[in-house]
Amino acid sequence: MEQSIKMDQGMNPGPYYTKCCQMEDLMHEAEVAINRLNTGTERMMTECVNNRGQPDTAYSEIAADLMIQKLQQVIKAIG
Repeated sequence: MEQSIKMDQGMNPGPYYTKCCQMEDLMHEAEVAINRLNTGTERMMTECVNNRGQPDTAYSEIAADLMIQKLQQVIKAIG
């Protein structure tokens, strides 16, 4: 089995290496952002089910609209 090399070990720090490091950093940031979206969506779905389709507060509907917009942006960006 091939063992992976960590990005900071034994690599030539040329332009491609720099891009790969940037890509790795951005992927981590994207994973964190997606996890936040997922957590928020799960909370809103739980609220929706618990309240039989009604929001807890007026902010809940605003937050749902914002989440829909963000998810649409993600789908458009990676689609």
